Amino acid sequence: MNLVEEDREISVEKLASLYALEQVKGWGPVKFRTIHQAGLTPSAAIQNPSLLPIKDKIGEKLQRELSEITPDRIDKLREFAVIQINLAQKNGVRILTYDSGDYPRFVYESSNPVPVLYVKGSVQAWKNNGTVAVVSSRGIRSPYDHLTREFSKTAADCGFAVVSGFAKGTDEIGHRAARDAGGWTICVMPCGVDKVFPPEKKSFGATSSNIIERNSSASSLWVESPPLHNCVHETRPLQYFLKLSWLHSQLSTAVQ
Repeated sequence: MNLVEEDREISVEKLASLYALEQVKGWGPVKFRTIHQAGLTPSAAIQNPSLLPIKDKIGEKLQRELSEITPDRIDKLREFAVIQINLAQKNGVRILTYDSGDYPRFVYESSNPVPVLYVKGSVQAWKNNGTVAVVSSRGIRSPYDHLTREFSKTAADCGFAVVSGFAKGTDEIGHRAARDAGGWTICVMPCGVDKVFPPEKKSFGATSSNIIERNSSASSLWVESPPLHNCVHETRPLQYFLKLSWLHSQLSTAVQ
């Protein structure tokens, strides 16, 4: 499969190598940051596992795991990387990694520095004064719904971007209040950022094509990923919901 056009932010080889490392047992976001800080590229780590800066028993285990990555697996992941880059370009999605100038630094410095972040919309949403997560119950009741609305409006008026998981209840109130106040919002999607979930959110203009300008959506799930609750084939859906919550919190410099 050929690329639609050369992606200026990430190469097929780099994205395929990142995907390969994500599949290694025991290799999480902190390991990605460790090799990045050591100046070791994902591709180099796979080609020469002995270069890993992790030298204890865990490092030895990871070296063995890396040595078992076959050329056939890399070829398949290259094909998948091409598909992802094409889909990203088609849907106006950016694929950010640590080396991207717009990758959020507070995510990189957190305990969950996801190596690949899919973003649609304006990255200025997290480059302003700060970000604040608005999270609570889906079944929020009075007076807390009013208090959440006022808090979100005040945060937006002060220049903060409101980060929500875009769920019903508290998340929706926070997003809507910030948007109506002309503020910035960040929606952490439980699916690919080319989609809107829950789908009923399209009713107030939050389509995947217009979460832009003063809004942004972000996900650590690849483009065209279905909503997590639909991933019946996935044996560890709870793990992915936890990752979603981690990204939600790490994109925020404060929590309501």
